[in-house]
Formats: sequence, C-alpha cells, structure tokens
Amino acid sequence: MIKLSKKLNRILDEIQKAEEKIAQWQRHLKELNIQREQLENEEIIKSVRSMKLNSWELIGVLESIRNGTMEFHGGGIDSDNAEEMTEEQPGTVEETMALNGMMPERQIPEEILDDESED
Repeated sequence: MIKLSKKLNRILDEIQKAEEKIAQWQRHLKELNIQREQLENEEIIKSVRSMKLNSWELIGVLESIRNGTMEFHGGGIDSDNAEEMTEEQPGTVEETMALNGMMPERQIPEEILDDESED
C-alpha cells in the first residue's frame, strides 16, 4: 500500500469536498431555475387573464406574439401613472392591434363586435 504525504491527503480531501459542494450547488441552481420558470409562467398567465379578452381576441393576441408581430414596450407601468396611461390607450383590443399593425387572421364577425360595443 502506497503511503501518501499528509499534505497530499489533505489536498485530495479538500478536492473531494469541493466537488461535492459544487454538485450540491448545481442541483440547487437547477431547482432555482425551475422555480423561476414556474413563477414567470404564472405571471404570464395572470397578465393574459387580466386582459379579459374573448376567445377570438385571445387567439389574435397569441398568434401575433408567436408571429413576432406584437410590439412590447420596455419598462413597466408604475401604479401612479397607470390611470393616465389607460386614458390614452385605445378602448378595445382591436383598436390596439390595428394601431400596432396587427390583425388576427380570423376576423371577429361584425355582429359580435356590435354586441360588445353596446355593453
């Protein structure tokens, strides 16, 4: 049996401990990334649901996101300016999409649009 020096044994032990800690941190990082993705997905779902779109409008918005024709503006809306911004925004999703040059491939029938405007 080969006898190693104390110094070499200590270094080998430290290497083994460091590798174990690295493996633990990698597992922890992987779990954190999974949690981040789940929370991002929840935020996306909340945002989409808060838009209160009907089925056709939702399909149009999702298609424009997938096609890359939806424009996203950086930054968020802080609560102090939210009221002012809503006054400047168009009244319907169709108007917003039209202003951004986006219209869903499937058009919403006129009678449905008329019914919605009466509400």
